[in-house]
Amino acid sequence: MTLFFEDQITLIVATAAVALLLAIIALKTGRGVLLLAVVGVVLLGGVLVLIEYLVVTDREKIYDTIDQLAAAVEANDLKATSEFISTSATTAIPGEVAGMMASGSFSKVQVSTDRTIEINHHTSPPTATATFTAWAQVSGFRTPTQKVTLTFRLEDDRWRLSKFEYGPLVKL
Repeated sequence: MTLFFEDQITLIVATAAVALLLAIIALKTGRGVLLLAVVGVVLLGGVLVLIEYLVVTDREKIYDTIDQLAAAVEANDLKATSEFISTSATTAIPGEVAGMMASGSFSKVQVSTDRTIEINHHTSPPTATATFTAWAQVSGFRTPTQKVTLTFRLEDDRWRLSKFEYGPLVKL
């Protein structure tokens, strides 16, 4: 069911396909009442797209959190970046983040859009792991593209960083 709440394209294509099929049947059979069904399908599709827009899934929240975290790092804003760190994170994470930000001035942080996000609702609190590639422009130099894995915990309805790992991409 989350497929319908995370991808408007699926809803739009399904609505268009059903409406087109009904329109073809209406034209072939000459039954005008089927045109009312086409209008009904289009209206239903519009309502479903609106619901999809209004419902924000955990995966979408994590996606947004990653983008906001990257923007905070790019802005060299340690305070804003620290807001994304879990209170249960090891004490090394805040220090490591501060050290990374003190090592140079970030002018660009680029995060790939091909993110893999796995959510575990069976833990208390729920956790999630996001894996993607990223690179940064630091003090005028572009870092190599890194594989990044972030682990989040759901705290006060916000996904917060509890662990992060990064390293070079392994190419086969």
